Order: sequence, then structure tokens, then C-alpha cells
Amino acid sequence: MAKNKLNTLLHYKDVIALNQKHFIPGISTYSGIFRKYVYPVYKMDYKTFMRIINFVGLEDKIEEELKKKTI
Repeated sequence: MAKNKLNTLLHYKDVIALNQKHFIPGISTYSGIFRKYVYPVYKMDYKTFMRIINFVGLEDKIEEELKKKTI
């Protein structure tokens, strides 16, 4: 991850929220959401987008980094 893990994790959270906002099960696809909504805002490739969408334990990692930052 980048030097500032908290900012990276918050970036991931924004990408996941954008995906969840536009995803309709059975109708939309990840690639369609990526092309139409994610890529214009966050310049990344599709492989990175899928890695972010499949990231496990994001909220826990954010809490860990916040605790480190306050100590």
C-alpha cells in the first residue's frame, strides 16, 4: 500500500460506495459501472477496481489506522 495507508483505505471506501450506489443486481455489470462512473472520477485500471471491490475487512483496517494515527 501507499505511504499513507489511511488515505488509501478511504479512497477504497469511496470507490466501493460509488459502485454500490450504481449497482443493480441482474442488470448492471462491474465493467459497465467502472467505465461509466468510476473511471471518469478515479483514474485506475479495471484490475485495480476489481481488487478494491473485493477488498475484505476495509472498515476494520480503517479503524486500525485511525487508532495508530491518534496514538
